[in-house]
Amino acid sequence: MQPSNRGVILISICAWLLLMPRSTHGLLEALNLENRHEIVTKIIGGDDVPVGAYPWFTRLSWSGCGGTLISKEFVLTAAHCMDNTKYGVFQVGALCRDDDENCAQKMEEFSARLIYVHPSYTPELLQHDVALIRLNGESSITPAKIDLEGLADSFESGKSLWPIGFGVLEYGTKFQPNHLQHVEVHYVSNDVCTESFVGSDYEGIFQAESMMCAASAGKDACQGDSGGPLY
Repeated sequence: MQPSNRGVILISICAWLLLMPRSTHGLLEALNLENRHEIVTKIIGGDDVPVGAYPWFTRLSWSGCGGTLISKEFVLTAAHCMDNTKYGVFQVGALCRDDDENCAQKMEEFSARLIYVHPSYTPELLQHDVALIRLNGESSITPAKIDLEGLADSFESGKSLWPIGFGVLEYGTKFQPNHLQHVEVHYVSNDVCTESFVGSDYEGIFQAESMMCAASAGKDACQGDSGGPLY
């Protein structure tokens, strides 16, 4: 199954908005997941992204994080990806890391003119983990459309969502793929997500007003997917 061509970026994910709890009867009943807790800040079980599917995806070359071009000059990413940006390159349209031709997809490179980190960013709690990057030029690549009308508020559990990134392909490894990956996961309602953390070390960490929950057995976003989009 492939994502529909709805052209809406829901939220920039991984470590700041995408939580994948895997426990409690409510979540198990909703998605038939394994009986274990896990917050995933770390694409497992995914596929190579076709040329042209996400032309606005942006790779942060120094950190391995992802981002989303949301206007000609601005990239949305995670605040925790903003360390050591002095020599960083933002690769808008990145599809293949080690291919000079980027697998025949257009790519443009920029540095940062300005970095805006959310003033309430709290690393320990994964809260407000968001940053806006003003590029040092204007991209000619069409930006992503953002959900500004509360579309996500009408989701029902089980709706397909697609995290995107260059994250590691297996737990416990540091190997990242050369080709951009995406994977299908499923939306989990706020109530079910909150309940799933009860009794775990992460109880209370899920903040419904600023976070979204998604899960699928054997399929995750992973290390290196931080800051990337959820489509």
